[in-house]
Order: sequence, then C-alpha cells, then structure tokens
Amino acid sequence: MRASTRCGRQVPEVERLVAAWQLLLRMHERTGDGACRVCGPGRDHRLCTVWQVAVGYFLRRLPNESPVERRSAC
Repeated sequence: MRASTRCGRQVPEVERLVAAWQLLLRMHERTGDGACRVCGPGRDHRLCTVWQVAVGYFLRRLPNESPVERRSAC
C-alpha cells in the first residue's frame, strides 16, 4: 500500500483509516435494486451521503490543490 509508507516506514494510522473507510463503504454497498444497504432506498437512486463524501474527498482534488501538491515527498 503506497499511502501507508512515509520514507520507507509504515504509518499505522493511515492503514487504520483506510481499513475503516473500506468497511464503511462495504456497509453502504448498493442492493440489487440500487438502494444503499444502510441508508435505504432513495428517490432517484443516487449515491448515499457516505459514498458522496468518499467521492468528494478521495476521487476529486480540492479546488485550491494542484496535482503536484497531492504527492508527498520525503
């Protein structure tokens, strides 16, 4: 896991955070009819708020952040 190393050392806090998000997202998987398992059926089958937050934080960069700033250097 690339994010869990800092200059060759393991970062346990990152591993715990990743594991927690993975579990949370598995809990909020969609059912066969497109509803969230935890949040229940939505009116228009959009992503539940848990998935919306995950997409916002993990798949998109912040408005004031350049792609270069996302990379951490040792």
